[in-house]
Amino acid sequence: MRDDTDDRHIRCALQALEWTREAPLILDTETTGLGSDDEVVQVALTDVWGKPILYSLARPTKLIPAEATKIHGITNSHVRNVPTGGEVVRQLVEIAGNRPVCIYNAEFDVRMIRQTARAWGISIPSFRDLCVMKLFAEYVGEWNSYRRDWKWQKLSDAARRCDLGGFSAHDALGDAQMTAKLLAHLAALAPEVEGAESGLTLPTGMTVATDLSSQPRRAPQRTVTEAPRRQQREVQPSRTVQAPQTPVTQAPKRHRWEFWRLD
Repeated sequence: MRDDTDDRHIRCALQALEWTREAPLILDTETTGLGSDDEVVQVALTDVWGKPILYSLARPTKLIPAEATKIHGITNSHVRNVPTGGEVVRQLVEIAGNRPVCIYNAEFDVRMIRQTARAWGISIPSFRDLCVMKLFAEYVGEWNSYRRDWKWQKLSDAARRCDLGGFSAHDALGDAQMTAKLLAHLAALAPEVEGAESGLTLPTGMTVATDLSSQPRRAPQRTVTEAPRRQQREVQPSRTVQAPQTPVTQAPKRHRWEFWRLD
């Protein structure tokens, strides 16, 4: 007989599996801050495997505070001659279309995208966002009595808990790729019999577990060196592109990322 933990794990794994079947996009942003008037300064959009579709710096209407630069390393000089935030978020929603968009802390990133559009005086359509952070919080099962909901986990903590390796934290592309990796990891934990009964199938190349342990299993991976969080990195103006029609031109990353796949 399954206990409550097993039921919760299975429910979350099957939800992740169902999301992956919809071929979602994965989104992350870096911003000028956390407030009601802050804007995006970097946007990354990948496919479910973490392959970049859009990766661009974005010029805000306001200056980037030093406190924000300490976190993501993006300065005002970096965004002086790049596309405006309005141009970047407009392209983002055009690419997303009707496809679901998985985000680690969807509420925050969606709010920042809408605030950016408003700051530039443009209107953008809604898109369907799915929160990987809340899904993983339920999977972990730590209760927040103040919020009366599952305790949110940092993406870096999620990567550590699932033994997914290091990544370029606080870089939009690095965070988006780790979110994709985490989602695939959860989906691969779905018990085979449950997946079959629910009519769910994994994307090509992804396998499922035949049992569910209390601790997440390690997914096959390549070694990635984590960049120092507070290190000032060189960021050159980048242009946004849409794959596969045009090769992706990316802002320089703090490390070399090798794409992964669960085989």
